[in-house]
Parts: sequence; structure tokens; C-alpha cells
Amino acid sequence: MVPARWMIVVQVLVLSGALLAAETESELDAKAAKHFTTRWSSVRHSKSVVIDNPAVSKTPQASENISESVTLSCQVEIREPNLIVGVSAEGVITQMTDSKGQEVTVSAPAGRSHQRYEALRYRPQIRRQEVPRWKRIIAFVMRRPPPVPGPPQFVNELVPSRMTMRLDTAVLGQAGGELKSVKGYFHALVAGSIENIDVPFEPNDAWVRLTPDVEIQIREAVCTPGSYRFRIEQRPQAALGMRSLAIGQPLPARMVVARQFIQEDGKPSPHGGSPPFVSAMIAGRGSGGGGNSRIKAVRFVIAVDPTERKIPFEFSHIPLPNPEQ
Repeated sequence: MVPARWMIVVQVLVLSGALLAAETESELDAKAAKHFTTRWSSVRHSKSVVIDNPAVSKTPQASENISESVTLSCQVEIREPNLIVGVSAEGVITQMTDSKGQEVTVSAPAGRSHQRYEALRYRPQIRRQEVPRWKRIIAFVMRRPPPVPGPPQFVNELVPSRMTMRLDTAVLGQAGGELKSVKGYFHALVAGSIENIDVPFEPNDAWVRLTPDVEIQIREAVCTPGSYRFRIEQRPQAALGMRSLAIGQPLPARMVVARQFIQEDGKPSPHGGSPPFVSAMIAGRGSGGGGNSRIKAVRFVIAVDPTERKIPFEFSHIPLPNPEQ
């Protein structure tokens, strides 16, 4: 039996912009697209020529191998990441026009089979705390010394995701040096809502159910003001998570997408934890540290009713490399 003091807190966050299941697929895609801004960042033409030595390669004569590719790279800015669980690293081109506006019939090479969702990208930043304006005003009115800003804090900053598309090399000779327009889409995994399950950071022999198929147990939880270590077990050990979720695969109704360590102030620890949303490691052992706040809970972030959306994009006036250079 679970002790009374060992309480599990469940928070259901139905965030603004949640998608309604009653809408059509195209309406859902259009609504989800409002969360994204997609821009092309570069076009790369790569060509390599390799000549094999017949004495080494065991061929009767020297052979020449030519490899050539054209890659369109893009940045996907996620304006409202609250419900966005993951995005595809490759896009799909549906239409291209040349410099004169004529449709280019060259088909783009097929992407990787069984492409998997990529987690949103975060990078750690040191952010200085600013003194609130009202405090500065009060200090000025009271003729007191200006208040001192708080110490710098580590934060995880969301950065644009990366996406690439491979073009047929024939487009370099057919498009007249420019693609007037490129239309297509990429895949995004969008949650209907987000649920947080906070499990106290202390050893316990009770199993906590996160989804219909996954339970966890906190076997070890040691915390000091400057560090912590943990061991979390899971059953079954092989459970579906984002890192094993391929595009087009049937989606569960509930899926663990992040694990965080919550401090006494209620904020996720920036040291040793992980920002939402990541390829969640549900179980395992590890440690963290670097801050002065103790860990009070392990938070498992659950994507409820996730759906796969096709996010449309359109680019204009993309210059192409000169293949003769």
C-alpha cells in the first residue's frame, strides 16, 4: 500500500490552441501550421569523383565513381511549442516551378524509410535576472540605492528545428538558375493535451502507472543541496516512446514524452534534467547537480491523444548553384 505522505500529483493541461478531434484532417493540418514558421536556409550542391586503383580494387581497369547531390536545408521555428511533441527531419516536396513559373517535373528522391520523429531542439543559456520595473520605481521614489539584480540563471532556450530535402540533380539544368516556388509539407506530432504526473523523489516499492502499458517505480532517490542521484525502473522494459516512434506508425492514446526533475520551487532542474519534449528515457539511473535547490519530485510528461499532422510550407525565389562552377 502506498503511504499517505507519498502522494502522486497529476496535472492535466489543456493548453490554448488544442486541436479538436471533430475537425477534418485538412482543418487540423491548417490549424497546426499556425504553430510553425518555416524558412529555407541553404542549397548545397555536392559532387565527388573517385577513381579506383585496379591493383587494389581487383577490377580489370581503373573505374570512376561519381556521387552528386543537391540538398535544400530549412529551419523550422516553433512559435507555440506547448503541444508540439516532435517534427520530422525530412520534408516532402509536392510542387516546384522554375524561374519562369513553369512546373518542374523532376521528382525529388525518396527520403529515408521508417523516418522517425525528432525532438524539439533546446540549448542551455545563462540569463541574467532583471529587477522588476516597479522595484526600481519604489527605490527611486524612496531615494534608496537601486536594487541589485539576482544571480544569473540557467535556462533551456528553444531553437529552430532543422529539416532537409534532397532534390534530383537534374533540376540544376532545368530550372534556369532559380526555383520560383517550392511547395511541400513535413510531419509534426501534436498532442491534444499535456498531462504531468509528479512522483515524489523518494524510494518506494509502489508501481505508478503512467500509461495503460507503462508503470514505473523509484528504487533510489538521494538528494543533497548540490546534487542528486536516482534509479527508476520500468515495466515492461521495452515500451513505446518517442525515440522508437516512426512516422506513419499507429499512435497510442497516451505516451511519455519527457522526464524532468522538479525542484522545491516547482521549476524543472536545469542540471541533469531534460527540457520538454525529448526522446523520453522513462527509466534508468543517473545523477545531476550544480544548483542549490533540492529535488522534490520526478515529473513524467504525457502526451494525450497525439495526432500526426502534415504541416504545409511554401518557399519563393530559391537560387540554385551553378553546376559548372
